[in-house]
Amino acid sequence: MAISMDMDETTREEILSLVARSQSRLHDKAGAEATLRLMDERLYRSRHYVRAFHIRKTGGDLKKAVTLLLKARDVRKYLRSVIVDLGLCYYDLGYLDELSDLFKDQAEYLDGNPAMLDIQAAVLIGNGDISGAERVIEKMRQNRDDGRADCRTALLLVHKASPDYRAAQGLLTEVLQRGTRGSCRRGG
Repeated sequence: MAISMDMDETTREEILSLVARSQSRLHDKAGAEATLRLMDERLYRSRHYVRAFHIRKTGGDLKKAVTLLLKARDVRKYLRSVIVDLGLCYYDLGYLDELSDLFKDQAEYLDGNPAMLDIQAAVLIGNGDISGAERVIEKMRQNRDDGRADCRTALLLVHKASPDYRAAQGLLTEVLQRGTRGSCRRGG
């Protein structure tokens, strides 16, 4: 419908971008691919980001997604989302040096984003920076939290010099009992 309606191309691009991302979230791979082809044909500025989003959401080649996200960053459309998705890809690929650079160079786009704070806490814990991780976890608690801060606190408790497994188990049990999804699925 958005294809044939009378509207300016910027509005059409926004609609098709939302449609393609929704199709990707719903795992409608064929529908998303068709929408993405249309976006490519029309040379929409958002096409690189939306295709990378699709790749990430459907379990595709994250290295290809990174390449597309770097192009999308140059285009500067949906820049905050581009930077966050780039961080997620770097983390999932284990590109910790690139992720560290991203945290430094693009802080204004990442600061306060729950997924990025979660990843930053995991990386700090993995590097043994307990005080840095505690600061990030406190930021997570200040934001509307879905259990991620408790999950990272539990991870922190088992990585301290004197691990407290019982307290960590208690926090994770609380997260599960509250029914908050949290982000315990991402390691650290």
